Amino acid sequence: MRDRRNKKRNNDNRRNNGRIYADLDITTYIDDQEYITKMRNISGNGMQIVEPTDVEMQPKQDCKILIQDDNTSIILEALVVWKDFGLIGLCFKKQDQRVQKQLNKLSEKLLVTAVSDKDMANLN
Repeated sequence: MRDRRNKKRNNDNRRNNGRIYADLDITTYIDDQEYITKMRNISGNGMQIVEPTDVEMQPKQDCKILIQDDNTSIILEALVVWKDFGLIGLCFKKQDQRVQKQLNKLSEKLLVTAVSDKDMANLN
């Protein structure tokens, strides 16, 4: 009898479900202090701070995040959800629909730019 268990379960792809992870440079304000942070996984409801790892943040602490490109600038209110292994998980506070749509478009655009830059770097 054939073993029917899913052999693919232990591969690393199941953790990111085919999503592209790109680190983006984003300005973050924590207690009115400005940090240039590397963020990962911008989505409609949250993101992770990858660098710097020495940012002092506590769970449930408020912060403001400024995401911008050439012609769009969005300021988001966020809440720290968790901090573990040098990563900080943020959850965006409820945004109005207009800001949410702007964020989705901008994050998609930033992601595409970051990925194409990464691909270009691999070609050289």
